[in-house]
Amino acid sequence: MSVELENIVTQMFKSLDDLDAPNVVKWFAHDIQMVEEISGKWTRGKNHAEKAFTDSLQVVSDIHSKISEFYTVMTDETALLTCLLTQTYIYQGNPVSLVAPTTVAFRRENGEWKIILLHSLPLA
Repeated sequence: MSVELENIVTQMFKSLDDLDAPNVVKWFAHDIQMVEEISGKWTRGKNHAEKAFTDSLQVVSDIHSKISEFYTVMTDETALLTCLLTQTYIYQGNPVSLVAPTTVAFRRENGEWKIILLHSLPLA
């Protein structure tokens, strides 16, 4: 079952690399909470998260994400996945490279896993 969650996270970041906001947020629960990296602020709710991703993708390009070091703890209805995100992108013409321990919390809704928390901590 944890492989299913790893696949969701991998697909979500692949959609991000493809600058495809709708396919990033399709995994989000209606009440998701996340820190938006560009602004450094909390975003709450799927509509706000989609707007944050759409806005961010207007100022970044050439995103390359690699996810590794997956670890998952699960119950029947919730799951907590931690991983390591290694990412490069261009932000306003400048190259950015980061390594970010990342936490993704899931809740099962109508038989599907939805993300309720997405939090990365970029390390300098």
